[in-house]
Amino acid sequence: MSPKPLREEKRTFPKSHLKFTLLNTKKLSAERMTRGTIPDKWSSRVLWVCAIGSAIGFYMVAVERQMQNRQKMMAEMAALESSGGSGDDV
Repeated sequence: MSPKPLREEKRTFPKSHLKFTLLNTKKLSAERMTRGTIPDKWSSRVLWVCAIGSAIGFYMVAVERQMQNRQKMMAEMAALESSGGSGDDV
């Protein structure tokens, strides 16, 4: 005996279910598209100001640390020269 081929059953849904599904799909895709964005113009501007302010702050910290490192290096060089060392540390 050979097995009967399986037939796919067609499901029928009421039209109201289809309409509900389409509306929910559109709503979900609209929500996904706005996720992670700032819709308000002023909120976006405030965000940019904060980002630029942070970048300026990081730059100022980097310049200050570079200046401190340079002063420390110059102090070490002056200490080596005043002690009469040749600069060879072994």
